[in-house]
Amino acid sequence: MSTSCNTQTHAVTMKDIAARCGVDESTVSRALKGCTRHNQRTIERIRHIAEEMGYDPELHRSARRLASRRHGGTVLNRLIALLFPPHWYNSAYMTAMYEGIIDVLTPAGFGVLMAHSEGALQPNASLPPSFSGGEVDGMIVLQPPDHFEAILPQLRQSPAFGERPLVTLVHEVPGCSSVLLDYLNGACAALRHLYTLGHRRILYYCHQPVIPTPHVLGYRLACEQLGVNADDLLVPFVVDQMIADIAFVPGTRHRLSDAGQLRYPVDHPLLETLRQHPDITAIMALNDGVAIVTYHILAQHGIRVPDAISLTGFDDVDQLVNGDGENMLTTVQLPLHEAGRRAAEYLVEMVTHGRNDLVHITLPAHFAVRQSTAPPLASVTR
Repeated sequence: MSTSCNTQTHAVTMKDIAARCGVDESTVSRALKGCTRHNQRTIERIRHIAEEMGYDPELHRSARRLASRRHGGTVLNRLIALLFPPHWYNSAYMTAMYEGIIDVLTPAGFGVLMAHSEGALQPNASLPPSFSGGEVDGMIVLQPPDHFEAILPQLRQSPAFGERPLVTLVHEVPGCSSVLLDYLNGACAALRHLYTLGHRRILYYCHQPVIPTPHVLGYRLACEQLGVNADDLLVPFVVDQMIADIAFVPGTRHRLSDAGQLRYPVDHPLLETLRQHPDITAIMALNDGVAIVTYHILAQHGIRVPDAISLTGFDDVDQLVNGDGENMLTTVQLPLHEAGRRAAEYLVEMVTHGRNDLVHITLPAHFAVRQSTAPPLASVTR
């Protein structure tokens, strides 16, 4: 008496289907793989019985992978690892790239394994079991090079990961493919815009210490193109902890929506800098979040944007909404969603076709002029 699918006590195998159909296992295998060498009625009967018995080929995938590895072969897992910072889901910047990745991987039949970098990027840290077990086909990384390079040798030396493809987002890491964003020309466009409006003393946010980031290099490139002395035009301002906690830390960026209700002291470092340099008529922020907090600091102390000071953002992921519900922030637009898509497309191509050549691309930035910038007033009182 045959065993029905309702009384089956173990995962249905091709051997079970073969016994039920009265054929050999190889015939079942070929029929389920789409082979047309056999009689069409036989193929349809085998497929029907397999479905009736509840055969699930995915249940046998790990066994096939293990057997293939024993013979030096590889099996496509259809699983991609994403290495993102912790709390990335609170960052509009990062979620835009994540959505681009998912928009490619899901239709292509790939799943994702999300790994957070916190505590996992130390040189001696152990890799997640899914990496050491060879369960992922490749990885997309959103990490600064000095963070990710600590774990990269460990990945490459792991037999289960080895030379599997890696694509980095935003930052270039030696030995990995990369999808970059044109921060340099975006920053250059922001400064050129302000200079063309007539601004001759511009404050720009930077990190401590002041290092040649793409933003800074872009500002200096614009000065070179305009034939002006960068030190005469630009005033650096190191972003303070209060602004950084709101605008940069993913886990606390929910405070950005409350930035207008927070109280900013009259001796805030930004206000002190503006008093020391009364000729400043424009501010360039490191991202939209910094620009939004800056707007509220200025507004609370009677400094109007753009009447007294013009203001630019960067990224175009957060909105500074005016009374009409429109985004008024002049900013550099970065194709974040497209960057995620490109990274996923390249990785799928490498994985499915066994390619190991490195791919590098830089996506262009665009400058969006809105209502937060205007020609400077003849005189400004603060």
